Amino acid sequence: MQMIAIRMKTKQSAAAMRDGLHLTREKLIFPGCCIIGVTFVGMICNTAGLYFADISSATGASMTAVNIMMSCLNAGGLFGLAAAGILMKRIPLKILMSTAALISGAGLAASSLFHTMPPFYLVWFLIGFSTPFLVTVSLPSILGSWFSDGMGARLGIVYGAAGIGGAVMSTVIGYLIAAVGWRMAVLTEGILALALMLPFTLFVMSTQGDASESKDSGEVQQTGMLLAEAVRTPAFYLLMTAAILLTVVSSLLQQISPHVLSRGFDITVSASVLSAVMIGCAAGNVLMGRLLGGRRLLFTLAVFSLLGVGGWIGMDLADSGRLLMAAGIAAGMGQAIFQTGIPFLTRHRFGQTDYASIIAAASMPASVTGIFSASLGGIIYDMSGSYHLLMLLLAGMFLMALPCLAAVGRSTHVAMRRQHISI
Repeated sequence: MQMIAIRMKTKQSAAAMRDGLHLTREKLIFPGCCIIGVTFVGMICNTAGLYFADISSATGASMTAVNIMMSCLNAGGLFGLAAAGILMKRIPLKILMSTAALISGAGLAASSLFHTMPPFYLVWFLIGFSTPFLVTVSLPSILGSWFSDGMGARLGIVYGAAGIGGAVMSTVIGYLIAAVGWRMAVLTEGILALALMLPFTLFVMSTQGDASESKDSGEVQQTGMLLAEAVRTPAFYLLMTAAILLTVVSSLLQQISPHVLSRGFDITVSASVLSAVMIGCAAGNVLMGRLLGGRRLLFTLAVFSLLGVGGWIGMDLADSGRLLMAAGIAAGMGQAIFQTGIPFLTRHRFGQTDYASIIAAASMPASVTGIFSASLGGIIYDMSGSYHLLMLLLAGMFLMALPCLAAVGRSTHVAMRRQHISI
C-alpha cells in the first residue's frame, strides 16, 4: 500500500510539473511570436537594403546584380511554402523553427566573409526558404492553436511589432554600418538574430497538438477541413485570388520612394513617406487584429480595403509632403488586409486541423506572382514616363480583392456558426 501511495504521489507531482510547464509556455508563446517577428521581419528582412551599396563596392557587382538577392529571397519563400505544408505535419515545429532560425542567423553572419555575389544569393534563398517556417505559416498556426478566440488581435500585434521593429532596427543597423563597417555590422546582426530567436524556437514554440508535445500533456481537439476538402470550396480560390492581388501591392512598396522623387520632392520627403507607410502598416495590423476579434468582420474588411484604395490614389494626387504622408499612412494600413486579414480568414474559414497546408497552398501562386511583379513598377515607368498608372493599378488591386474577401467573410460566418467557433 505504501508503494502504491508513493507511486500515486509521484504521478501527481509529475502531472503538476507538466501543468506548470504548460502554463509557463502559454505565457511565453505570444511574446516569443512578437520577438521572432521583430527579429526576422523587422531586422533581417527590412534592413537588407542598407547593405546594398557596400556589398556592391566590396564585390564590384552592379546594383542590379545586388538586387537579385531579393529575387532569391522571394524564390526561396516559394519553395519554402511548398515544403511547409508537408514538413509541418511530419516534423515537430520546434525542430523546423530552430533549423530555420539557425540557417537565417548563421547565414547572415557568414555573409560578412563573402567577396562574390553567388554566396549572397544562396544565403538569401535560404532565408526566403525559412520564412514560412519562422513567420508566415508557423506564427498564425501557433497563435490559432493557443489563442483561438484572440488569434486575430494577437496576429495583428505581432505584425505591428514587426513594422515598428523594422523602423527601429533600420536606425540601429544603419548606425552600426557607419560605426564599424558593413562586415562587422552584418556579423553582429546575424549573432543577435540567433540569440533572440533560438531560445524561443527551442524551448517555447509549438502548437498544442504538435508532435513534440507529450501525450500525457493532453490532446487538443482541433476542428476544420483537410487540404483535400478545402480545395473543393470556392472560398479557397477566392482567398488565393485576393492573396495574388495583394501580393502585387506588397511587392511594389519599393516603388514609393522613386514615385515621390519623380514628383519633384526631395529625399527627406521620400524617407518621411516611407516611414509613414511603415507606421500605417504597424497601426493597421494592430487595429485590424482587434477589430477582427469582434463581430463586424465584413465591415472591417471593407474599411481596410478602402483605406488601401484611398491611400494609393492619394499618393498619386497629393501635392504636398503632408498629404503624401497621410496617404502613406492609409496605404500602410491597407496592407493589414494581406498580413493579418488573409491568415485570419484562412484559419477561421477552414479551421486549425490542416491550416499549415491550406495557407501554404493558397499562398504559392501569390509567391510566384511576387517574384515577377516586383519589376512591374520600372516597366510601367519606362513605358509611360511616370508612376501615375502604377498608383491607379495598386488602388485597383484593393478594389478587385474586396469582393473576394467579402465573399470569404460571409462564408466564414456560416462555417463558424456550424462549427460553433467564436471570432
